[in-house]
Amino acid sequence: MKKSLPVVLALALFSFSACDEDGTSPVDTTASYLGKLEVKVFDNSINVVSNTPVYLYRNLDDLNNNFYLEVDYTAGSGIAEFGETIEGFYYLRTGRYIFNEWYADTGAVQIIGGQLTKREMYLHK
Repeated sequence: MKKSLPVVLALALFSFSACDEDGTSPVDTTASYLGKLEVKVFDNSINVVSNTPVYLYRNLDDLNNNFYLEVDYTAGSGIAEFGETIEGFYYLRTGRYIFNEWYADTGAVQIIGGQLTKREMYLHK
């Protein structure tokens, strides 16, 4: 029993260290590092494009190897909405066939914690 008392006290101390000032609810320590991203995709005639994949890559090597973190498809509004993402620099790629010809775009984006970042991409040959 004497050996388990320090363990119980350590667990109690740990559980209170993750609470807010009044000690009632957990503090979200990651919220300031999370941002959101919206990507709007246009065709070569500047019309929004729906049902088009937009890929999010961590770095240039991942982009070159097509190892993406997340993919989202554009809605009828032409917008792909990525949920909460850790702030940082990312690469984006989108592409689709239009009248049997491949159109695509690749770009970079910076996601800032606590903010919504909007990016436009334009499909071209």
